[in-house]
Amino acid sequence: VVGWQLQRRGANDEFPGLAELPAMQLVIDIGVAHGTPTLYRHFSDARLELFECNPEYYPGIEKKILNRRDAVLHRLALGAEDIDAVELNVNGEKSSLLARTRLTDPNMEEFPVVTVPQKRLDSVLQAEAMPRPALLKIDTEGYELEVLKGATGLLDHIDYVITETSVLRRFEDSYAFEEIVNMLQGQGFSVREILSAPLDRDGRIRHVDLLFERAQADPVARTM
Repeated sequence: VVGWQLQRRGANDEFPGLAELPAMQLVIDIGVAHGTPTLYRHFSDARLELFECNPEYYPGIEKKILNRRDAVLHRLALGAEDIDAVELNVNGEKSSLLARTRLTDPNMEEFPVVTVPQKRLDSVLQAEAMPRPALLKIDTEGYELEVLKGATGLLDHIDYVITETSVLRRFEDSYAFEEIVNMLQGQGFSVREILSAPLDRDGRIRHVDLLFERAQADPVARTM
């Protein structure tokens, strides 16, 4: 895409583009795992709405985040529907509600499964109670489009979206790259920046972290 640049970044590099955003009043972090320190550091005064469905991370989130920030932890999965129980394939930070393809799991290994509740994001958070500007971050191992489908009642109240977006087919029954872009464009967002595009051992880009902004966002805010 014209105007996009890919750069190699180390695992500890920050997303420099975040420094150009206005101060967020709300950060919604979906797929917390060990946390997203770069976001929390850049937006140190923001209220945090945290969503994590893997119970192994709850003690760390409580100790490292809830005890230090204005934050709430929602212990559930997010998707396009409210469902009493869905199956989570537990594999640390690679835990997913979807099965992996041979691209990322050549041996098609079986992982422990736990059942967790699933909600729509707009069933959990109320748009009228959300302070602005607000940023939504999603990293759900191939389930990002389903999360967005369950957030349509809130997206008008979101100013920026950061989402891990698959480029190659890493998961069964997941989305194509353009579906994420098209869906968010249809909701009034445009791509602002590729924050990261890590290369795998074979030199391929399997996923990228995309930053979207509301298409009508105040251009002055870009330099605040």
